[in-house]
Amino acid sequence: MNDTNGRGNSVRRRVEVLNIKANTRHIVRLLGPIEGMLTHWRSGKSTPCPGVGKCLSHEREQSTIWKGYAPAEEWFDELQAWLACVLEVTECLEEEMRDRQLRGQIWCLTRPQDDKKSAPVQGFFMEQSEENELGLAVDIVPVLERLYHGKPMQLGVANPIVAKQIREGNTSAGPKCLVALQSNGPTSEPITHAEMEKKMIAAGYFKDSKGKWCYGRK
Repeated sequence: MNDTNGRGNSVRRRVEVLNIKANTRHIVRLLGPIEGMLTHWRSGKSTPCPGVGKCLSHEREQSTIWKGYAPAEEWFDELQAWLACVLEVTECLEEEMRDRQLRGQIWCLTRPQDDKKSAPVQGFFMEQSEENELGLAVDIVPVLERLYHGKPMQLGVANPIVAKQIREGNTSAGPKCLVALQSNGPTSEPITHAEMEKKMIAAGYFKDSKGKWCYGRK
């Protein structure tokens, strides 16, 4: 950072890529859409994929990692200021942000530490800023060219991960067998298979010729 904020003074710093590391929390305001690209893991670091037909790693069928980048601002409480950055968006985080008008949205981003392995980045939408509070979106291309040392890249690649299937829960009546299993009241004691069968029979269940449980008359 070049200047500190004396409340009213401008705060300046070089625009860099914000990568969410383990055990950190960041408050970020998006200023534009996410641009995706494919990368290859080579020699211990990410290398951009220039596209099919232009990439030796692709021809050798090496695996790819999708990454997204979006113009954003990060909140620094000690400076009381939003500072421009380019947010790196993982596959999982892009799913949370998908199909949203991101400009002006404020998100809390974290990456928990799970033993020795970092968990996926978690994103929580917090609030929406007014347009008159927002600055201009930074051009992400020069920032990425600096990050990847001028290597050719292809932006505009969609996240290849298959979308999660989300459905509403079914609130119809629960299973009748719960009446049998809970007939003696809730308990944390384990129940044997024979005891469970006795409870089922007492509640009106029986087994047919194929051993399938049925309810009602034989």
